[in-house]
Amino acid sequence: MSTPTESVHSRSKPAISSISARLIEATKCLALGFRDALHPRLIGFSLGVWLLAFIALTVAFIVFRDAIGLLSGVLAKYIVLGVFVFLPQSLPSGIEGMVAAPIAGMKDIGVAVAGGNAAFTVLRYLLIAAMFAVTMLVTVRLLLELFLMGRIQKQALKTYPHIRPGADLPLRLSVRNFVQTWLIFLFGGAIFLMIPVLNGVFIFTLLSYLNVKGLVNDALDGIADENEYRTVIKEERLTMVVLGIGLVGILLIPFVALIGPVLMGSSACHLCMRKISNLRERNNVGQSSSPTPTENPL
Repeated sequence: MSTPTESVHSRSKPAISSISARLIEATKCLALGFRDALHPRLIGFSLGVWLLAFIALTVAFIVFRDAIGLLSGVLAKYIVLGVFVFLPQSLPSGIEGMVAAPIAGMKDIGVAVAGGNAAFTVLRYLLIAAMFAVTMLVTVRLLLELFLMGRIQKQALKTYPHIRPGADLPLRLSVRNFVQTWLIFLFGGAIFLMIPVLNGVFIFTLLSYLNVKGLVNDALDGIADENEYRTVIKEERLTMVVLGIGLVGILLIPFVALIGPVLMGSSACHLCMRKISNLRERNNVGQSSSPTPTENPL
């Protein structure tokens, strides 16, 4: 008869084994994606995407600089004052200075006001830089999905000659995947924001997962049927999380981010294609092992 401790250990072993297997699979996909990302033609596409996004956003931020400046000011006040930004009458005049006044020990309100104004100006510029960086990443991600995934998929397929092109996935799957991704982001992000201390970790994990999941449709388009598509998403969620986190870590390395668009797309393609190969191999084994019906002589 097993003890409670032995029972807990026996249940934890499969979970540890599953996480280890996902980590190994994600590492293999990253390595394969990195190999494809170093292809000269794809390097050129990656650099072109970054350049196009940078030029477009620079023009946009210049044209809409007044609106962006206003938005950054609102965000800066909200970050410092919280809900009091909506209740300015509850604070003395010069709310920026009143925030800095305790730092000055209330000895010189004029110095506190000047310091508060300077702090708000710095914070506004930092927020503008953050908005530019985030918008840049979103734009690159969008350009990857719209223009690069077809080329990346063709390059990745060279590793899997046994996968033959077939019918395109139904359009409704693309629409549903897009809608689901945004709904999970909006509602999941809102829920995670309510969790103290660990909310940032949960949101980061969620975004890492969605970053890979959003590429599954393009990675499988023309090579998988609807059932295989559903199976990949259902069985590889944890691998997508690990792969998404790994991609973020790699893209923090200087200069590697320049090939980031192709690296993301290619890693997602290899994850999906390896899973498709595994599914079809399992199905073939299952069919070959099943007994064949014999004719009834009567």
